[in-house]
Amino acid sequence: MAFYNRVHDAQSGGDARAYIRARQLCAWAFQYVVIHDWLKTVCEPLIVEDTLANGPRFFGDASGQGGSFVPLEFSVAGFRFAHTMIRPSYQANAAASLVPITEMLGFAGKDQFFDAAPGGEQLNQQSVIDWNFFARGGSDTQMARKMDSKISRGLGSLSLDGRSEDPVLGHLARSNLLRSKNLSIPIGQAVADAFGILPLSPAELLDGEDAGIADVLRTYSFHQRSPLWYYVLREARVQQNGERLGEVGSRLVCEVIIGMIKSDPSSYLNNRHDSAVRANGIDVISGPGGLVNEINDILRTAGVY
Repeated sequence: MAFYNRVHDAQSGGDARAYIRARQLCAWAFQYVVIHDWLKTVCEPLIVEDTLANGPRFFGDASGQGGSFVPLEFSVAGFRFAHTMIRPSYQANAAASLVPITEMLGFAGKDQFFDAAPGGEQLNQQSVIDWNFFARGGSDTQMARKMDSKISRGLGSLSLDGRSEDPVLGHLARSNLLRSKNLSIPIGQAVADAFGILPLSPAELLDGEDAGIADVLRTYSFHQRSPLWYYVLREARVQQNGERLGEVGSRLVCEVIIGMIKSDPSSYLNNRHDSAVRANGIDVISGPGGLVNEINDILRTAGVY
């Protein structure tokens, strides 16, 4: 909201015209940042560039495979890679204490984040986010965990509805795997074959894996027929040391996100003629300092650091 307000106030013309232009510029800025900052960080950069230059090969309008949509392989499995990157606790600012992820996501303990205020609750000062702790990349920044086949302990005991933990729905890994099975999501090896990518071998799935996980893989032959969510996480660890997604994960995430943006007539990719769309970002405010090409530019423009 702060970012939008700053962009809005920099526009000329009446309120209606400023609203329309600011809405457009903010959407373009987020699209650009998602592709060129975020995707190139969490995915293989060459796959991002290939998808941008040549279009999706497997999903949506640009691939010739039908209209644009979000496939279940993406929403139920592939895009859940970030679950393994969540830290067990977070610190909002220098004055705040570490808060376990279970307290941040659930109902229990939520009162610690708010002060009583006339007409409702108000976020207390100790809970206001200092974005240096989340985005800038300095010494205080709480970096994401690497992508691998493990999740933070707290994500195995969630209580999102205020009731006692459900043995399946309260465990993020179990709920992901069960949802994938119930929706008949293809195994990772099948998706790799469909993409023309050499699948991970059973040895690659097993070697160096946690002993308990490896036992389950062998017992149920999951090292030969791997659930897609697990396969994407393990592939990231094997091929990229957990720093970013591997070939299948990168292709799946890039093709869906970039494909959806490419299929939107109002996206920046389809409005390169606009003077605000530059080769190196979106010029949301005329003059020095108005170019956005990474998340830090959005936060800077918003004035939150």
